[in-house]
Amino acid sequence: RLLISQIRSRLSKEATRAVGLKAAQHLKDQYDEEVLYLNSQLSRLVEAVRDKGRPTLLVLTSDHGEQFGEHNLIEHSNSLYAELTSVPFVMVGLNGYAVPKGRVNSALSLIDIAPTFAAAAEVSNKKFKGNLRGVNLLGSDITKKLDERIHLMCWKTPRVFTAAAQRGQWKVVGGFEVNVDPPDVPAFSRSMVFHISEDPDELVNLLGQNLPEEVEELWERLLEAGYRWNEIGMHEEEDVS
Repeated sequence: RLLISQIRSRLSKEATRAVGLKAAQHLKDQYDEEVLYLNSQLSRLVEAVRDKGRPTLLVLTSDHGEQFGEHNLIEHSNSLYAELTSVPFVMVGLNGYAVPKGRVNSALSLIDIAPTFAAAAEVSNKKFKGNLRGVNLLGSDITKKLDERIHLMCWKTPRVFTAAAQRGQWKVVGGFEVNVDPPDVPAFSRSMVFHISEDPDELVNLLGQNLPEEVEELWERLLEAGYRWNEIGMHEEEDVS
């Protein structure tokens, strides 16, 4: 933790940033070794499943990514950049379980896992009172459903609730001020706009430029979600003392 704290401090200052980036790369090399080890253990798991012979659906994904100096940041839970929000999502059928082959170009979400596994187990969403909000990735016409969906992301600091909305090639990021008065109308500010295909590393902020109407629709959707989150208390400041 001391090393990470020192790297974070060096990345925050231009005079020491080069040293911080070099140290962050050292951590990334160690992280890559951890991925290699995990891959070897997954191989053992897959072989064991194959030996059992039972038709199985396997999904490999992650709850978040990591930053190693990108955007002058380290670790996670401190931004909504692609390094943290874009994670692997691989779905494999074993022992005869059929999974459609190919690559999905639209953004998937972790909320898609539950309805997909439920469908694989032939359990109806009615069993969950319709509360499985994601997309069954084994279903028909998923491309249309995924293309139409707006992907929402958020993280919270003691003072600001940061949120992002993404659909297709556009991603917008803004912030809701925590505990404003009146509490049912949180103060919202726009901070970033990215064109994903032209700028996958999210380095060019297009905020303030002449952008298509679909970007304004994303802002409206993000604001609507922010009000709803505020109603259920997600914006409330937590006591971390």
